[in-house]
Amino acid sequence: MSLATACGVTVLRSLCISILGVMLSSHLSRLVETAYSRRLIYMLALILAPLLVPELIVGYAWWLISLKLVHYPLFTELIYSGLVLLKVVPVGMICFFLTAPSAISPEADFIRKSARSSAAQISRIRSQWSFFLWKTVMRAFPIGALLFLLAFQEFEMASLLYRDSWTVWIFDAQAGGVPVTKTLSFLTGPLLVELLLIAGVVLVLSRLQKQPVLNRRDKLQNVSRLGAGLAWAYLLTACLIIVLIPFVFIGWGSMLSSGSLLQNQLQMRGTVQESLWGLLYGITSAIAAWGLASCFFAAGRSFCFKIPGFVACLPGLCGALTLALLIASLFLTNYSYWLYDTPFAIFVAFVLFLFPRAVFLKLVLQTQSRNDARYLALLLSRS
Repeated sequence: MSLATACGVTVLRSLCISILGVMLSSHLSRLVETAYSRRLIYMLALILAPLLVPELIVGYAWWLISLKLVHYPLFTELIYSGLVLLKVVPVGMICFFLTAPSAISPEADFIRKSARSSAAQISRIRSQWSFFLWKTVMRAFPIGALLFLLAFQEFEMASLLYRDSWTVWIFDAQAGGVPVTKTLSFLTGPLLVELLLIAGVVLVLSRLQKQPVLNRRDKLQNVSRLGAGLAWAYLLTACLIIVLIPFVFIGWGSMLSSGSLLQNQLQMRGTVQESLWGLLYGITSAIAAWGLASCFFAAGRSFCFKIPGFVACLPGLCGALTLALLIASLFLTNYSYWLYDTPFAIFVAFVLFLFPRAVFLKLVLQTQSRNDARYLALLLSRS
């Protein structure tokens, strides 16, 4: 299979996953908003659990299961697409829960539906399209684009389940001895898809930023018992597939091999050392990424000061594989090759990967603090 075909298959798969993910995330986020405080704790645990399980563990466990379906590629494709969908839906739920409501209020939508007549200007196709654009697309498109990027960049599960993907194609080419500089040329097509999508999201967000800020939240809509039951069934199923089944497979094998690991002091020392290094990399890179996000996107910063921060988000938004190849090509040059085998190269890669996530959290927390301050000012003005 050529790279263009693999990229096309990945685009089609990611598009289907993002559409289904937006629909599921929108419904489940309404369930979170209407949940009671005691029930909300269990619900958040069920939501976040699939997101926190590494793709490598999920892919390895389901690789053992999919070996029995090697002669049924369609079932294997459905399994892989379902696993990716269950991994990205929690991200969409968080985005729907934290982002601003639709620019079209329920009252305005009710008036539009009530005023439908052939003579009314509001019933024209252009007006109907404008309502649909501002009520649904403008809010769902950025979230759907994020889910598309997450599905489009996925590598570990696709590799373990032997699915056609541009990430697997490029990794196989690199592992087969293709030079890094030539491998980077293979990234042109996938990188163009990601950059066009990111540019579309930036355009939509810039249009939304020009709209007047409304101090409201959508009224909480009662979720039917059937809808709530289906939502809870989905959350339990997601935890079963992404969390319980992989940990049963991996945990049972780990218990069987723990005896030999404890007896081999050299292997035990190496495992502990690698775990400590991973913990150190995670803590230091997270602190550095949050510090950079606070520096570039602090409250009161000018837009010109934020531009380098937005540019620095691009490597992390393009996926771990693309970022790793860029870092490898950078540190394999004649001027910086001596840093390639040092922790500095891995540290830079981790910081660039975490930086867009830190920027997202920073902007969400800033928006929440502005809303709280605006609400307190409104209370003081009425007192």
